[in-house]
Amino acid sequence: MKKLLSTILAFITIFSSTAYAAENDSVYIDVSPDYLYASAIHSITEQGVVQGYEDGTYKPERTLTRSELLKIALESFGENYIEQFQSENCFPDVTDEDWANKYICFAKEQGYVHGYGDGTFGPKDPVNLVEALKIIMEVYELESYDLFLDESISDDWYKPIIDFSTETEFIPSDFTRIDQDVNRGQMAEIIVRVQNFDPLEKITPSLKPEIFDPLSSELANLPETKQLNVPFSAQAPYQKWIVPYDEACEETSMIMIDYYHNGKTLTTDTADSEILSLTKWVADQGYAIDVGSFDMQAIVTEYYGKTVKTYTKDDVTIENIKALITMGYPIIVPFAGQNVGNKNYIYPGPPYHVLVLTGYDEENFYTNDPGTQFGYNYAYDQQIFFDAIHDWAGSKDNVLDGQKAILVIEDEKVL
Repeated sequence: MKKLLSTILAFITIFSSTAYAAENDSVYIDVSPDYLYASAIHSITEQGVVQGYEDGTYKPERTLTRSELLKIALESFGENYIEQFQSENCFPDVTDEDWANKYICFAKEQGYVHGYGDGTFGPKDPVNLVEALKIIMEVYELESYDLFLDESISDDWYKPIIDFSTETEFIPSDFTRIDQDVNRGQMAEIIVRVQNFDPLEKITPSLKPEIFDPLSSELANLPETKQLNVPFSAQAPYQKWIVPYDEACEETSMIMIDYYHNGKTLTTDTADSEILSLTKWVADQGYAIDVGSFDMQAIVTEYYGKTVKTYTKDDVTIENIKALITMGYPIIVPFAGQNVGNKNYIYPGPPYHVLVLTGYDEENFYTNDPGTQFGYNYAYDQQIFFDAIHDWAGSKDNVLDGQKAILVIEDEKVL
């Protein structure tokens, strides 16, 4: 994010300052009741998120740094236990003596921030609009924002963030560029707009994700074993581990589930044809070679026209995985391939890999692993495999930094 294009938000809607239930009397000598963002400043002050300065000022026009914005976002969300967080040097430019160390390291551990391409965080850099929006929405874990997020390397990587923020009215009225620095007044307005965001009311029907959440229905008792008969193919059906087959684990996993849903047989010839077609389409759409859960979700939605539910972080548990399998949903799982001990992989195994989880018993998860011709119904120790679940984090060198994530695709037969 260090270098942002100076793109003008030519069609951004000019929104009036959001109305909040707050007193008109300002607690700061430099924030008059008729100041554009006075009510938002009053709101986050009442919440205890900001306190102002010793001289009684708020300094609404002062530009925020990345550290300051991150601290305010975390505290406004209620991450109060950060005080007990054991911080460490999580970025080379964030030292133990840095006042924001615990906030930055906590946010990195939670997957809210990843830093710049060179590995630094830039704690003292001024934060601009698109950076602020991305950080705040990550902290608030807006699932509907994740649906628009595209982490692939692209000149317009910021477009989903701006599109979503425009649609949801997160952007204050006095911004004219996405690389415009954010001041303390604008920050207060963005925070309160996000806090008051209701996805069912503020996203237009064209952008509302379909409601599909199998885990919203409780399952009384899980059987000790369950196995789904999902058709299998290796990602290199004829064992030619060359482009595009060598990086086609994501596409092959989608194909296996599609054939399962449609009750079709997946022959070697058919699998080969399907993999070539889908990998070409994925490349033509501009996706990276390796993609994470939300890119996979977008691919399934666009290519197959199916609704996908992505579960992340605390929603990814062994019990929830078993529940989804019991309901009849095979699961797409991204994971650290070198951490599962599959002896059929070419040593040392794929740093990042994707497969389909198809069943379980008391000790193992059963999978259709496209990374080997011997991957049908391949068993992994439950705990070892669960510990290896990590979403794509931007590089094969930092797979273990990825959050836990699994995907299920809606199936009319199950519903």
